[in-house]
Order: sequence, then C-alpha cells, then structure tokens
Amino acid sequence: MEPSDRVRIRKMYKLYINGAFARSESGRSDQIDGENVARASRKDVRDAVVAARAAQEKWAAQAPALRGLVLYRLAEMMEARRTELAEQLVLGGTAGGAAAQREVTAAIDRTVWYAGWCDKYLASARPATPSPGRTSISRLPNRPAWWRCSHPTSRRCSVW
Repeated sequence: MEPSDRVRIRKMYKLYINGAFARSESGRSDQIDGENVARASRKDVRDAVVAARAAQEKWAAQAPALRGLVLYRLAEMMEARRTELAEQLVLGGTAGGAAAQREVTAAIDRTVWYAGWCDKYLASARPATPSPGRTSISRLPNRPAWWRCSHPTSRRCSVW
C-alpha cells in the first residue's frame, strides 16, 4: 500500500484530570493555531473541579516547606521551558515577542516569590505575644533608641 492510500488515523487528545490523562467524554477535539486541543464536556469540567477540590485538602495538609519546594521546582521547570512558554503566548495571540518574554519572566518571578512565602506566612500572620506580666513590649528595659516611634504626634509607636 502506498502511503497516500492509507487511512489517516486521528490522534485522540486527552485532558489532564486528577493526575492522569483522561479521554474527553465527547471524544471531540478542536484545532487551535495548528494544534489539536481536547474539547471538554460539562461532565469533564465537573470531574476536574471535584478532583481539584480533593487535591486542595491534600495540598493544605502538606508541610509548608514541602509546598515551597514544589512551587520552586515548578519555577525551575518554567525557567527551563522559558522560550517554549513565550512561543505559546505568541501563538495564542496573548502577547507579542518582547511582551511574551516579560510575561513569562514575571510568572517565574511570582512563582519563586510564593514558594519563598510558603513556610513564612504563618509566622508573619501571628500577632506579637507579650511576655507574661508585661502589657507591652515597649516596657522592656534598656531598649535601644531606634525602638522609639519617630512620629511627632504620638507618644508611643502604634505598633507597640
């Protein structure tokens, strides 16, 4: 058989849901900018939302340091595929060449920033607890001069 006589077999494109590639319920796909993309049905979207909600509980139960490592690894993977991500933005019509590069750089920077905050946000959100028997941290003996509030209208800094 000649190659031109053969029946062309269509590739089945899949959705990534719950850590696995699943076929779309409809089995349909669309061609967008030269690439085939699976078309999700309402049931597929519902399944993805249920899986994401279940994964969120597991994600929240992980240690903050581990969440930071996962996000940092994501940033490393984005950095390794920087040009590919920028090309996809250009192909999708989202941004031009230089703007796409800036957007990918900003996304990588934000991911690193959030990775760094994973194990720090609990400590920063806690209120300062004064020592037992003391009503304010400003009553500590021998405090340095830079602890005093420099605001001219207040006698005491509002933080303390």
